Formats: sequence, structure tokens, C-alpha cells
Amino acid sequence: MNASPPHSRASVPVAPLVERLRLCAQLWTDHNAATLARLGRTVINDGGYFARIDSPEASTTTATLEKFARFLGDGANWPDGLVPEAVRDFVHVVGVCPDPAMPSPDTSPANIAASGDHDRAVPEPASGRAPAAVALPPSAAGAFVSGTFRSDEKGRG
Repeated sequence: MNASPPHSRASVPVAPLVERLRLCAQLWTDHNAATLARLGRTVINDGGYFARIDSPEASTTTATLEKFARFLGDGANWPDGLVPEAVRDFVHVVGVCPDPAMPSPDTSPANIAASGDHDRAVPEPASGRAPAAVALPPSAAGAFVSGTFRSDEKGRG
């Protein structure tokens, strides 16, 4: 019987989270022609964070790591919209769910075409016509604001 060895990363040391953050931060600063201080100010309003974190007695919180993971994992924060693989790995290890719209490095037309039903037509209603628009009564106009209803007239709350 030829059993394959279990998958192990023992031969590849896993970098501590702060080291992974430092690598991802450096990638971001290189891609954005920015400083670590700017990244710290942007994400956690602390331009000195990366200078302090180098101290042997320094520590950080999971909340801070999550804030950096959310920011760095968002394609909108990268000039080309693509999040580097090392950053995606960091986001995963921290436990933050990446933005579902985060572009994948494999967005080539061939890959998109191979994905299947990306261009499937949305079925029309049984009548074959688009549904008619619903008209609001004049008294309701402007009553819906930011997800809540409000009354412009006293006594009609």
C-alpha cells in the first residue's frame, strides 16, 4: 500500500500575522506610491502604527488586523483593481470575508467565457411584458427617506 503523505505546511514556516500585515502593507505602498504612515492614517487613523509595531514589545489587536484586512482586501484600494495573492491570503488568514466583487487575477475573457451562465437571459414575466410601474399616491411622495417612513404632516405619524 502506497499511502501519500498528509498535506503539511510544516516545511514552510507560516509568518505571524503582523509580518503578513507588514508584507501586505509594503505591497500596497509600492502599488500606490504611498507611505506606511499614510496607510496607517487611512485605515486606523494612526500614522505611527507601523513604526511602533516594529518594537519587540509591541502588540496589536484582532480588530486592527481585521480593519487592515478589509481595507487591503478591497480591490477599490488598488490602482489596477486587483488584490495581490499575498494580500488575499492575509485576508483569508485573518478571517475576513473578501468583497464578493473583489476582482480575481483570472478575469481574462477566455476564463469569463468558460464560466458558463454569466450571460444567461433573465426570464420575462409570463405575460411577455415588463411589469407596470407602481404609482404612489401624491400623499406618499417624499415620505420614504433613508429606509424609514416619515410624516410631513402633524398627526399623521
